[in-house]
This record gives sequence, C-alpha cells and structure tokens, in this order.
Amino acid sequence: MSDRIVKTQRWDDEIFSSLPANSKLLFVYLSDRCDEGGFWEVSMKKVKLDLEPLTNEQIKQSFKDIESRYLLSIDRKILLLRNFCKVQYTLPLKRTKIEHREAIKAIDYYQDRFDFNILKMINKDKSLDPLPFEEADLTKRRPKFIKPTIEEIKLIIKDPVLAQKFFNHYTSNGWVVGKSKMVDWQASANNWKADNTKPEEKKGRVITF
Repeated sequence: MSDRIVKTQRWDDEIFSSLPANSKLLFVYLSDRCDEGGFWEVSMKKVKLDLEPLTNEQIKQSFKDIESRYLLSIDRKILLLRNFCKVQYTLPLKRTKIEHREAIKAIDYYQDRFDFNILKMINKDKSLDPLPFEEADLTKRRPKFIKPTIEEIKLIIKDPVLAQKFFNHYTSNGWVVGKSKMVDWQASANNWKADNTKPEEKKGRVITF
C-alpha cells in the first residue's frame, strides 16, 4: 500500500468534527486501509479485530454516522470512499498520467460491481479529458435541489406502488439521504428501484453485520 496524503483540514470540516470519536476513528481507518482508488473490501471481522475494543454495535453505528462519505457496490461487499481520489490526486483522473495509473486500475477492476460510472463520478461527470484542472470551473455551487413530483418519479420507477413508497419515504424525511440533503433524486430513484427488485432482501444498501 502506497503512502497517502492526509487532508488535515478535515478536522475543521463541520460534519466531520461533529462526528463521535468512534466514527472519526472508523473514517480514518477506512482512509488508511482502502486501495489506491478508494475501494475497501468489506470485512467486518477485520474491522472488529483492528478497532478493538469497539463493540459490534458501536462499529455499526459508526458506519451509519459516516454513510454520506461512502458508496456501496451492488452486492454491498465493496465500499468506495467518495472523496478519496479528490484528496489524493489532481483531478480529473486521466489514463495518460502515470500518477493516476494505480487508481484507474482499481476503478477498472471494481467497475462491474457498481451501477454507475465510477470514473465519471470522480471526475464530476466530465469527459476523461476535460479542461485543464486550473481552467475547469469547479467552484460553481451545486444547483438548488428541486423536489420531484410523483409523475416524474414514475418515469424512472415504473412500478406505481414502489414509486409512491419512494415519494412518501423522502417526503416524510425532508428528502435527506443519510445525514445529507439529497442532491440527485434520479440516482436515488434508480437505487431505490434496484434495491427493491428482490422483496425478500432487506431494503437499502447497508453493510451486513
């Protein structure tokens, strides 16, 4: 495992600084244990061993506390730290850059395990070779979230019952995902649809303990 850049400013981040100590420890642990692309193969046995004496319930709660900081694969066995590459490399990631080689190799290896384009997500959904980093306008504020109508949701979730459940669920919680305000309702709707294809499975992409 290569050396890592540590973003000391995270201790000034309002969300991070408000986390319980155990949750901060878990996030730092994942940042250290993931590979060059920010991927970590979920192993609760290893976490329990490395973070002893934290209990199973404490670890479970810590994952819940930091759930806005990671994404899970379709089978919930691979965890991807959202901003790992942003901290470690100068974006956008490019296949032509030697310093990006290991990160892109990891992305290619795990791509089939996720239901979205990882490289585009990391590169802010731009092409593989956008404007040079210093010229790209990455300072624009994210557009204000506009709540979808039930009719818009049904365009993505064809099952009217599932669509209504999605609408009711997020209307009741203020359109929040984890502890953060929803940004992309279309992506959330697609995840909701995928998570509910097998009714016998527990809904939501959560880590199994």
